[in-house]
Amino acid sequence: MLQGSYMNLQVTSSFMLPVASLSLFEVATLLLLIPLMDRVIFPILARLGVEFTPLRRIGVGMLFACSSVALAGFIEIERKHILKTDGPISQTVFNKTINASPMSVFWQVPQYILQGTDEVLVSITGKLIHSDFCYLLNTSAGC
Repeated sequence: MLQGSYMNLQVTSSFMLPVASLSLFEVATLLLLIPLMDRVIFPILARLGVEFTPLRRIGVGMLFACSSVALAGFIEIERKHILKTDGPISQTVFNKTINASPMSVFWQVPQYILQGTDEVLVSITGKLIHSDFCYLLNTSAGC
């Protein structure tokens, strides 16, 4: 979010995008990918003989997380380069006027999509493993 506040937030001449609203792309990715992965991707992989175990899901999810961080670094390098070559624009963010890069904040959208994909593979799988562990623990305790 901090990186986005130093990027061009102007969408139209009369509308400036609130930088915190970019997290909606992560939420949208979650809402789309959870049923898609559960009902389409994982069954297709199972039919093809690919065993996508929880540990593999978490591993692939971590690769998406690393990709998101790497992409943020590349975008920051490009943001600073554009700031030097094209000069700053003045915009007000959090009631403070700052010199921002003319690079559009929408360049951050892929980061949020990668984070949403990571969340689907890592967090949801981790919660399933946790609930299975709690079930086994309760069963073994005789509850």
